[in-house]
Amino acid sequence: MDIVSIIKEKINRKDRTNIIYVHPLLAKEDIARYISAFSNENGGIILFGVKDDGNNLWLKQSAFKIDENSIRKMLDHHVNISFGSFSEESKHKLEYINIEKNDKKVYFDGNAYYLSRTQKGLEVTTERNLMGTFLFITANSHEKAAFRKHFISDGEKYILGKTYYYGHFGMYKATYIHIDEQGVTNPASTPLVGELIREIKPAAVVMVGIAFGSDEKKQKIGDVLISKRILPYDSQKFLETTTQYKETPKDVGFQLLNAFNDYENWHYLLNNSKQSTVFIGSVLTGSRLINNYEYRTKLLDDFKEHEPIGGEMEAYGIYSICKLHGVSEWIIIKGICDWGYMKDDPDKETHQEIAANAAADFCYHVFNRKGVFDELVDRKPL
Repeated sequence: MDIVSIIKEKINRKDRTNIIYVHPLLAKEDIARYISAFSNENGGIILFGVKDDGNNLWLKQSAFKIDENSIRKMLDHHVNISFGSFSEESKHKLEYINIEKNDKKVYFDGNAYYLSRTQKGLEVTTERNLMGTFLFITANSHEKAAFRKHFISDGEKYILGKTYYYGHFGMYKATYIHIDEQGVTNPASTPLVGELIREIKPAAVVMVGIAFGSDEKKQKIGDVLISKRILPYDSQKFLETTTQYKETPKDVGFQLLNAFNDYENWHYLLNNSKQSTVFIGSVLTGSRLINNYEYRTKLLDDFKEHEPIGGEMEAYGIYSICKLHGVSEWIIIKGICDWGYMKDDPDKETHQEIAANAAADFCYHVFNRKGVFDELVDRKPL
């Protein structure tokens, strides 16, 4: 659909997503600020000649001729914008500026601008609004390196002395924090993640990283596990002939699972030129680092009714913190790096790197699909 058709459809639907309606006038400086903001977000449109009273849109007339050259001179040369005009209902001449999302930060007058949704509509600000972003978490150096290959950072902030970053991951605004110790239930990690969730109120939380696989015959190093639910095994009661696990399975976020379920178009070759395979199912989770064949086999047998596809250390912590702060959408995406035993393998570091890269690439594939999470991000994305 061409840009004029998109604009007409937005007018008919009274759609205020990624567009501002201007009538009668907007100062050149304010136009430049909006161009900077749209460029630094997901792109957008400035439409001149339509009055927006907050409820209805009224077709008027573009009140002035846009000075394209002077506006371009006010902005960085790498800004990607186009100017145009058209008539609606034969008597209403409308002008527009179409702004593309920019991989580089676009400045006006020394400031990078962003969008903030208020009761009055979209307004510009120099302070990045992180509320409603997606929060990504890693807990291993290989996970960190893999995720940051795809994450575009726009800046950094601090929470309890720890640095976290804000920017874009695929098509969506994202916040990212790396936890230095594995197992988000550990005392060092819990207050950090909990306080960050409380501060930015994310739309969803995604843990990206590495895990052990459950079946050496059907799975391989670098395959990706999508958690449909998690199976906590820490809280146990040992009976005479069996082990009773006190925690019930926990289901992940419904919308996130739906999005990650659509993986047919993802193609990722591993170092051995084999295609990484995606497995969706139940994932074991606990604070213990499992490095014992018998114990891993016992866990798989104890939870066999849920058919575990693998296991890891952070999921229960993520679930608990999200529940505490009212975040219903969370998910765990992990690449297989081992099988829960023989972790002193000389190829351990290589396998962890392969697994982390596969998981991060798959996440990027999902988040790079335009519109997939639009209903999740404030129900109306910027």
